[in-house]
Amino acid sequence: MTKKIFRSICIAILAVFLITVSIIFFILYNYFAKLEKEQLKSQAEIVANGIEAAGETFLDYIVTDDIRITWIDSDGTVLYDNEVDADELENHLQREEVQEALETGYGESSRYSDT
Repeated sequence: MTKKIFRSICIAILAVFLITVSIIFFILYNYFAKLEKEQLKSQAEIVANGIEAAGETFLDYIVTDDIRITWIDSDGTVLYDNEVDADELENHLQREEVQEALETGYGESSRYSDT
């Protein structure tokens, strides 16, 4: 009888532990995902302000080792990309984030990119 009670308590403790860890991971994942989005938005605003102030030459002077920058014209034409030749990229006008940006001034989407 003692073994059965002990086993039941251990299983209950393990279940509570796993549920607690899962909840903590979920909360932390959402927190850090939100933080990353905010940082990415801030970086995009800095780049946009730099291009407004200095023109396209601004892009020659920033370090872009850990981020990808794609500059898109209002008609969807890719003007600049720091990882792929802009002439090789298709028109971006039909992309969800571009449509949203044209409508509201800001757009975002999460997706896998072949490039």
